[in-house]
Amino acid sequence: MERILHRLILTMMFLTPWTPNPTVLAGEGCDRCGCQSNCRWVCKLVREEKKITYTYWGIAEDKFCVGSPSMVQSRERDTVCEVCATESENENKDGKVTKDGNKNQSVSTGPSIWAWKTWCPGDSAQVFTKKKLMKKTETKTIPSFKWVVEDLCEECRKGNQKQSSNETQKAP
Repeated sequence: MERILHRLILTMMFLTPWTPNPTVLAGEGCDRCGCQSNCRWVCKLVREEKKITYTYWGIAEDKFCVGSPSMVQSRERDTVCEVCATESENENKDGKVTKDGNKNQSVSTGPSIWAWKTWCPGDSAQVFTKKKLMKKTETKTIPSFKWVVEDLCEECRKGNQKQSSNETQKAP
């Protein structure tokens, strides 16, 4: 059994394609200068701006007054529609058709009295405070960092590289 397992492992080792060093597998040239010599994938830390949103919660206070009980100042009366009864009786005596289609049906309404009271507000009031929950949302930009992969030649990895035309245009 051990012999079979040993032969199987050896066969798998020879049949598995050889994966070369990442230096050989790097892309089509240096990302900074564009040269094709000795390029290798490297990790680079890049600073970027990140927007975050946060919420403030607080209490807003609103003041209002509540007065003391009101008192009746005066009682008023007024007669309403004194002529309504005579006009409706005259129309029906002439034989005119009323709204519901009946002839000579009189609707007798006497004068109506409308009464009301005039109120006087109380002589004092008290101040109260109403509290209301308030929400405020703000967005702020903060620095953030992330790792990116770059294909760089040996000179660019050391920091002695010449900047490509794209990078010189972007530089401030």
